Amino acid sequence: MNRYMNRAALELRAWRTERGHKQAALAKLIGASQCMVAYLETGARVPGRYLAKQIASVCGVAESAWAESVDTPPPEKAAPERDRGGNGRFTRGEGGSGAEPSAEAPDLSGLLAGALAAVAQQNGGEP
Repeated sequence: MNRYMNRAALELRAWRTERGHKQAALAKLIGASQCMVAYLETGARVPGRYLAKQIASVCGVAESAWAESVDTPPPEKAAPERDRGGNGRFTRGEGGSGAEPSAEAPDLSGLLAGALAAVAQQNGGEP
């Protein structure tokens, strides 16, 4: 799927809104779910051949239009900023990815070695 909207997504949404249909109504007309219509209208999904033919017959959106991208990118939604103050929320750009151990993180290797030794002892020397 292209990074930008495709022409058919824009045409499909325009066809629906010009007629005053809700996504659920369009979904019934083309034999899809409301969720799929939302995906199609935002360019997040491209229909398979059968659904593209259904859309073409009901809405007049050409099957080939799904491959034509439009030069303007869709509007981006900003991710919510979150605080990393120990309350379970994170802030983008602060504190790294979480993959690297921090200076405050305890060393768990000793705990793991102790647990393996205890299991080995219970199993007669085999972990």
